[in-house]
Amino acid sequence: MPSCAGRATGRNRLEWPLGKWALKRGAGEVTATMPPKATPATRRMQPEDVLLPREEGTFNSHLPIGHIPIAGQIEYSLDPEWIDLARGWAATEKTYVDFKGRTAWAQRSQIPFHVTSLDWQESDRVLAGIMTAFGAPTGAIDIGGRGEFDGVLYESFSRPWRVGDGRRRGTWWSRRRATFN
Repeated sequence: MPSCAGRATGRNRLEWPLGKWALKRGAGEVTATMPPKATPATRRMQPEDVLLPREEGTFNSHLPIGHIPIAGQIEYSLDPEWIDLARGWAATEKTYVDFKGRTAWAQRSQIPFHVTSLDWQESDRVLAGIMTAFGAPTGAIDIGGRGEFDGVLYESFSRPWRVGDGRRRGTWWSRRRATFN
């Protein structure tokens, strides 16, 4: 699983009647910053952004991603049934993601998102780490290139490919994208 670097600050307010945790309500925000000398990716790729070389050697879908500086910001509110996510974002130095939506405590989710990647391999390894953390152990796929993807996460965080209407949804734009066998 990826390790993180930087600082995080924020606030979290939770309220519930005494002895009735199931009736909790609350709101909060978290802001994470990268350590000095690290710069988060942005939504827009710049012409000078270069294509990174493909990983050397035999592809290993479970290779630990190692130390990754991250930055991001999220605001949320919650009640007994839903967690509502105001527009938020998260970024490594090569991957930017923004999102907004709601989830019934990691079930019945509907979260539109945008990904800008300067390195699809890094982006996929981070996604595999997040899915594993949410209870869906998975490995990365062998992919290269850079680009953008717009989609919607439906259903459970641990089964994000299961969408309500039985179809995957998303728009893919990429430069020099390639998957390898």
